[in-house]
Amino acid sequence: MNVLLVLAHPEPASYNGHLARLAVETLTAAGHTVEVSDLYRQRFAAIAGPDDLEPAYAADFFDLQAAQRAAIAAESFEPAISAEMDKLRRADLLILQFPLWWHSVPAILKGWIDRVLAVGFAYGGTKELAGKKALVSLTSGTPNELWDGVTLPTLESTLSHLLRGTFGFCGMEVYEPFMIGSAKHLGPEQRTAADAEFVRMLQELETRKRIF
Repeated sequence: MNVLLVLAHPEPASYNGHLARLAVETLTAAGHTVEVSDLYRQRFAAIAGPDDLEPAYAADFFDLQAAQRAAIAAESFEPAISAEMDKLRRADLLILQFPLWWHSVPAILKGWIDRVLAVGFAYGGTKELAGKKALVSLTSGTPNELWDGVTLPTLESTLSHLLRGTFGFCGMEVYEPFMIGSAKHLGPEQRTAADAEFVRMLQELETRKRIF
């Protein structure tokens, strides 16, 4: 299986960075091929706009969807976007690894979604992601048990815009998200246990519950 892991954390030595490396190690050991897009290290631009095309989109009124359709037709996306699209084309499984910020993804990851999952590519045309699998793996400063639908919304509800509104809309098969809570406060034994749970989840991914 070909896997694309997209990491969105500004600190390489962070726990998210550690989990990304652990995922590569685990999946590679299982015989899978893994590509990594480390968005901060790549300095991936987070703002969708006219410069997403080469040459830049020159209409008097900028319409993102119209620009993306034009870029699909002319194969004129700027290289960073084209490279990410090619990684997605090769992938059978997409994994997003990120910290939960304001109940959502970091801005750089939102920019990756806006710019790479373009109309005519991910939806509204060939739907090149249809049938591929998606897994969201994230960390939070809040204990997992508080995402109970009472104290806090459920995790699936919190991530609905991503799980359903993005991946589901693109026709992807979506696994139940995996979260490590209280990530900043884990002691050595707790972190070892969390690592083991993460590895086990990846090793048993085919049997993991799918949202749809």
